[in-house]
Amino acid sequence: MRAGKLNKQISIHSLTLTRSTASGQMAQSWSTFSSSVWTGIEYVESQERFGGRTLPERLTKTGLIFSIRYSTGIQENMRIVYDSKNYDIKGIENIKLQNRELKILGELSE
Repeated sequence: MRAGKLNKQISIHSLTLTRSTASGQMAQSWSTFSSSVWTGIEYVESQERFGGRTLPERLTKTGLIFSIRYSTGIQENMRIVYDSKNYDIKGIENIKLQNRELKILGELSE
């Protein structure tokens, strides 16, 4: 992976569940898992394959592929924040299983 292609910054957030002391109900909030992650960004092309599967057509309008240096702990129940927009992680691919680069498929949250 060429460092020059990692020219945008994102943050990765994880979902946290906490119990409200007043009501006892579970509440969801997002906390920062990793901030200031350098990434390269690609738009999803029609009929593109990701992780061995063909992507749904809706992702060509709302999806981005984020390329980052390898990092452990990133999961599909997390989200990426880029340009003040939230992208739900829909897939993670460890390129050539070399633990050097991850491609993360993100779909714009509604």
